[in-house]
Amino acid sequence: MPYALGSHPGLNIPIDDDGVFEDYRLTFGPHPKEIQKLGINPAPFRDGTKAPFEALDGNVLKLDHSTFDDGLIILDAKKIETVTVSSDQTAHQIKLNIKHFPYVTLWTMENATEPYLCIEPFAGLPDQASDHPTDWANKKGNNFAEPGETQSFEYGIEFS
Repeated sequence: MPYALGSHPGLNIPIDDDGVFEDYRLTFGPHPKEIQKLGINPAPFRDGTKAPFEALDGNVLKLDHSTFDDGLIILDAKKIETVTVSSDQTAHQIKLNIKHFPYVTLWTMENATEPYLCIEPFAGLPDQASDHPTDWANKKGNNFAEPGETQSFEYGIEFS
């Protein structure tokens, strides 16, 4: 049975109204050397490409609404175990443990300045843009379970 799954946690940023969205950063752990971004065109469809996520400074993404003006950002998360939301404006942070998920999507409203960010662990991908329906048996990112087989995915969110 082919399947894809994911979760859609949305986080208020700033945390507790401490600072503004642009005061925050995402840190990807445990220090992946190069994080790959999947190409999107048109949103939310993939275009089949993958390239280094150039908005990163090492393993850190400084949040800026303009980063999301073209829509969602899908990252190859095979080497990412955690995503931490933090800021020098607050002692609080939010940490997502996503090591069981091969992809993570980052999303907030396009061309807007809403005070939230969705950090979405996924075991599956959106379709690639095409004039023809996607065959689930051959869809990139899909998972497959054999009859009687059990598969588990879990993630955690730590608030501190």
